[in-house]
Amino acid sequence: MIEGLKMGEFKGVFIDTRNPIQGGLFIPIVGENFNGNSFIPEAFKKGAKAALVEKSYYKDNKENLQGLELYQVDSGYESLHDLARQIRDYVNPYIIGITGSNGKTTTKNMVYSILKGAMDKVHATQGNFNNDIGLPLTILNMPLDTKYLVLEHGIMKKGDIHLLASISRPNLALITNIGTSHMELVGSKEEILKEKLSIADFFMPEDRLIVNVFDTMLEGALKSGLKATYPDPLALTRIRQEDGYYSFSYEDNEYSLAVRGKHNILNSLLAIEAAKYLGVDNKKLVEGIEAYKGEDMRFAEVEVAGIRFINDAYNASPASIAAGLDTLTAMAAQRHIAILGDVLELGSHAHSEHLKLSRLKSLDSLDAIFTLGDYAGLIGEGHDQARHFRSLEALKDHLSLFLKPGDLVLIKASRSIELERIIDELKGQL
Repeated sequence: MIEGLKMGEFKGVFIDTRNPIQGGLFIPIVGENFNGNSFIPEAFKKGAKAALVEKSYYKDNKENLQGLELYQVDSGYESLHDLARQIRDYVNPYIIGITGSNGKTTTKNMVYSILKGAMDKVHATQGNFNNDIGLPLTILNMPLDTKYLVLEHGIMKKGDIHLLASISRPNLALITNIGTSHMELVGSKEEILKEKLSIADFFMPEDRLIVNVFDTMLEGALKSGLKATYPDPLALTRIRQEDGYYSFSYEDNEYSLAVRGKHNILNSLLAIEAAKYLGVDNKKLVEGIEAYKGEDMRFAEVEVAGIRFINDAYNASPASIAAGLDTLTAMAAQRHIAILGDVLELGSHAHSEHLKLSRLKSLDSLDAIFTLGDYAGLIGEGHDQARHFRSLEALKDHLSLFLKPGDLVLIKASRSIELERIIDELKGQL
């Protein structure tokens, strides 16, 4: 507890003065290249009602902080977590936690889409606020009458999921899959599995885990002693596809997805199972799944001069590239083209994982493959229609001459590559 601090007096909590909350509490975070304590005066100018301040900083900067409502703490970062734990206990919503190598955000938003149409007072992670800063902020800024809270749990290093679970303590947890994302940070798929399973570290006896049974790595979760369940693979029938959109039968219902990609069937099954467990009826299950329309830069279609770009450049993993290519080739177009950048955070597996992608059968169906980055060129090995570029400028110049109306172009790479820039660069040249 922080002496004298009453969380109910604030309109919210913020850590960035570029995104202030009027009447909110400012919490300073210290990073490698910045000290949030130095922004405390700015936070008050932007509307903060009060702020935490680290004792070591306050000791040396008292003169600059006079007249401000401050609460001294040892660490802003630790206080962010502690306050989130307190608010979680005070509000006491039913918490659905979601993690996995791919599909976290989509599954989270599918769960939210179903629950908000079937339940009262549902809140969820905004965007991908899924790390050791974003998750506690989501908890701290949820409405105080929240009954159901859907939280995405991400990973940047070993131990992150355990930390996040200690803050959120989910009542129901979903694991989408175990892939090669973050191997550089964690070490191996086996270690990734252990990391993801730690979302259940703070389970009470009545809490439940739902896993993707189609992922062989997750079969162990069903034998781990946890109360684990999974979608029934035998209940999934009559899968149909039109222009990359899928419909299917599951148990007693017919579903039509409003987002492209066969992989989204698996994401939707997890969301359906979670909502069923919470008592949502069949009608609301169907309505909620079909209401979900996707997110920006996640297979979002943009048309420029008669050329359809599929902007899927929010992030990438080997599995999501494979899924993206499968969806691309299922769509109708005069020419199918892929622009692929590096998949990052693969560590010592970077060379082998990119080379494995070159064996995907979907590549054979493409009219052109363009790659950019240190490793992405390996994806095109053995494919005559592939060409590698060393700069975005060179790639852009080639595309401006190569692309023509009727083309369908997939853009896919890890987030820091910012490969979506190619669309804006081409707008004035096509």
